[in-house]
Amino acid sequence: MKSRLFSLTLIFTAFTILTAVSANAQGLPPKQQVSGFYALCKQGRSAEAMENALKSSTAAKPEETKRVAEAFGNLVKDMGPFLDFEIVRETEVTKRVVVLRCVAHFENQPFVNEFTFFDSGTKGWKLVH
Repeated sequence: MKSRLFSLTLIFTAFTILTAVSANAQGLPPKQQVSGFYALCKQGRSAEAMENALKSSTAAKPEETKRVAEAFGNLVKDMGPFLDFEIVRETEVTKRVVVLRCVAHFENQPFVNEFTFFDSGTKGWKLVH
């Protein structure tokens, strides 16, 4: 019974992570998008996490997105294995703008990220910065 429950939990968790980090993550609540971002980092896929996050930005050009994602992936490799993260501040600037400040803990050092999300009321939450 325990192994079956563990298997179902594992499947549900994997589904949740894949949903949150897919290109369709735009629209999910900010905390779910951030959790999905860090789930990929934990899997050693930091560049992919950054690229997916930046794809929702209307300001980012595809060639810039790729370059920033690769640079982020290389930076993370130097920090050692990903351990975990915490949301240390959540600021509701307005009803449509939320800023999440996170600290990611790596083996060699912490890394602070700030995510700004906007909800236009039509497509749900999207990462804008």
